[in-house]
Amino acid sequence: MKALRDENHQILVAELGDQVVGVLHQIFYLDILNGGYNSHINFLLVDEERRGKGIGSQLLDKAIKNAKEKGIIEIHVDTIYKEAAKFYRKHGFKDDGVWLELPL
Repeated sequence: MKALRDENHQILVAELGDQVVGVLHQIFYLDILNGGYNSHINFLLVDEERRGKGIGSQLLDKAIKNAKEKGIIEIHVDTIYKEAAKFYRKHGFKDDGVWLELPL
């Protein structure tokens, strides 16, 4: 998997025993408007049976910590799910604009 070898991608995995129970994929990219690096959380997934137990928070906290260490200016995330939006807001994310998409 190319993303595993690319320094502009970070994949965090949460395991309980021998089971993967959560995963977060974060992309780092240069933002020419602010003259620094931003990141985008492409996805954060937690096993449905394990939600509400802090796994997603631990993954997100680690992603934020790693971004700070890299000197990232902003972290962006988008979602269409109300519960996910509530989760990100709980972690300090603010509503900023609208995400639009053009399928090709």
